[in-house]
Amino acid sequence: MPRISVKMIMILFIILLLAGCNGPTQTEVGLAAGEVVATVAETAVTPIVPTPVTNNTFDCAAVTEIPTAECQALVAFYQAANGPAWVDQTGWLATNTPCSWYGVTCAGNHVDTLALFFNNLQGPLPAALADLPGLRVLDLHNNALTGAIPPEISRLANLVQLDLSVNQLNGALPTILGDLPALEWLTLPYNQLSGPIPAEIGKIATLRNLDLSYNQLGGAIPESLADTALETIRLRDNQLAGSIPFGLGQLAALSEIDLSFNQLTGSAPSALFQVPIHRLWGNQLDGTIFVGENGRQDVNFLGATFTFDQAAGDSVWPELVPARPAEPGPGMMWAPPEHIVFTFAYNSSPQEHAPLGLYLPPEAQIHIYPAAGLNEEVQPIVAALQQLLADQPDAALFENFLTDGAAEQLGLTMLPPSNAVQTLRAQAAYLSFAEGQGIRYLTQLSQGPVPISNQDLFYTFQGLTDDGATYVAAYFPVTLPALPDSPQLSEAEWETLMEDWQGYLAQTLTLLDEQPASAFTPDLAALDAVINSLSVAGTTAVPTLQPIWPENEESVDSQPVLQWETFPGAVNYHVIVLDDAAFPPQVVIDQTVSEPLLAVEQPLAPGHYSWTVWAQDAETAVLAQLNSAFYVKDVLEPVAPADGAAVSPEPVLQWQSYLGAVTYQVIVVDDAAFPPVVVLDQTTTDTSLVVTPPLKPGSYTWTVWAFDGSYKLLAELDSSFNVASTP
Repeated sequence: MPRISVKMIMILFIILLLAGCNGPTQTEVGLAAGEVVATVAETAVTPIVPTPVTNNTFDCAAVTEIPTAECQALVAFYQAANGPAWVDQTGWLATNTPCSWYGVTCAGNHVDTLALFFNNLQGPLPAALADLPGLRVLDLHNNALTGAIPPEISRLANLVQLDLSVNQLNGALPTILGDLPALEWLTLPYNQLSGPIPAEIGKIATLRNLDLSYNQLGGAIPESLADTALETIRLRDNQLAGSIPFGLGQLAALSEIDLSFNQLTGSAPSALFQVPIHRLWGNQLDGTIFVGENGRQDVNFLGATFTFDQAAGDSVWPELVPARPAEPGPGMMWAPPEHIVFTFAYNSSPQEHAPLGLYLPPEAQIHIYPAAGLNEEVQPIVAALQQLLADQPDAALFENFLTDGAAEQLGLTMLPPSNAVQTLRAQAAYLSFAEGQGIRYLTQLSQGPVPISNQDLFYTFQGLTDDGATYVAAYFPVTLPALPDSPQLSEAEWETLMEDWQGYLAQTLTLLDEQPASAFTPDLAALDAVINSLSVAGTTAVPTLQPIWPENEESVDSQPVLQWETFPGAVNYHVIVLDDAAFPPQVVIDQTVSEPLLAVEQPLAPGHYSWTVWAQDAETAVLAQLNSAFYVKDVLEPVAPADGAAVSPEPVLQWQSYLGAVTYQVIVVDDAAFPPVVVLDQTTTDTSLVVTPPLKPGSYTWTVWAFDGSYKLLAELDSSFNVASTP
């Protein structure tokens, strides 16, 4: 009998052991055996005795609370993600109860959740994760995972939440993600994913939250996303191009959509502007105001005007934000009325500032509110600011910081209200704009002691028009080289900071106040110039200009003559006509006239139109405004008789049916009479009518009007016939 070495015995033992673990593949056996051989070779004379579990081997056969294959999947995951280097690896490969391992929870004898975020996971995601068929939550955000998302992940039929955000994953999004039938959360921001967004994601009817922000994804936004149950869509800071799919605006439960900082073009679906949180700036969408070739640009939107340069941003996104109901939550109830918002964006990259409170994005913004529309909880803020601007105390009084006696601190609050407090205020100064004044300063919001950093510092202006009718709030993130970029501190640094928190704030306040305006980015003087250039005169209500013809919603021919009342002091009238049937609505007339009428020269297609007239003085200031609508009727085609045909004294009049028509009104006029006489005026739901009693010889005109259910005139027929003399 040949001699068997200790080394050979150990190899056979390992192979038999692995063979008992629910039958791994040949490849798995080979790899596992090879790994152990390398270990045993170093200590070949060690007696064969049961060894405690280590980071290199684990006996899944001894595990009873989950299937062996799931245990093996966890072991493979631990090894692939460099488990020994994890921040917390409690229990992993050290006990025979995987359901107690850190980050693992089980349900029904299966692994239900794998949550190991902020845990220094490294390396690629192993395909073995697919051997966790009961997995509902895979949450591995904020680690150092690399490589592509394995396609085998599509086998996780019960997966509800997939969060791999803030890692170093690359490659394309697997199309097989669309094969996850239960998925509700797909969260993959802050990676290096590239290629298109697979249209197959739209197959996930259960998908409620999609976050693919801060990647390198390109191509178009799939229209198939409209087939999901999405409530949140975040695709910010990618390279997406093309238009925004119309269907996204039709998602019934959508409460947030962020498509900012891509390369999107065309018009945004109007329904998206009704979504409570919608961020569309930083694209090439229609309506974006880009800085001019000279580095400056004038803005005029709904009567609010200002001038900005590249210090403030490369483009401005203006919009009229609809009113929002009050939302329950911490702090003040905030129910903003309809108001104007200007958002400033840089082409180079999005701002990296933290959100400036509960109601603001990271980007710079100017908000213009009608003060009377602000809710009762906010009105004391308005009154306090109005009193402050009337008294004008020394602005330096506001340059302070949060003390232990916070209640005694000067309480200059801001709109929108925040769920945090102002840690300090620096660089305070009064500024004026065309119709009013306000106060600007630098501040940082927080909910507890944190360092003052470039991630959080911002410039704000809070102002009122002199008549108190309009509230202006501006926010511009700013940085200073002398400040840290982020508030992240080590434990030792944090302890040092807290030893003299008040002293630290006092020193930082002095540092900020001693800096010249040019030391900050953007230059504070450039931001002041934006505020100084602001005018909100055009945002106040103006008198109504009354129409003469057509009346509101009246049906007209394709070339109507629009008429309105003369307004005292008006030098000219600016007329805009919109084709409401187009998507988005298109301007078909944009003309200025000196008389209170405009004859439409180019025939308008049938459909619904809105028209607006601004009565302007010599300086083009708006004195009065008209807003109305009309409907251009279509042509209703006759069937019989032909125009001018000879007919019997009791002719049958026939016409084509018209889509949407409910009733038809038929009028026959005897043209031979003077004046012409109506011989028939009858309503029918059919598309034919027998004329009775018999008509006498002569020429007749017949007209048919097609009406919808609300009696709106949709189409009109005009024709004629002759009744011959009896021989």
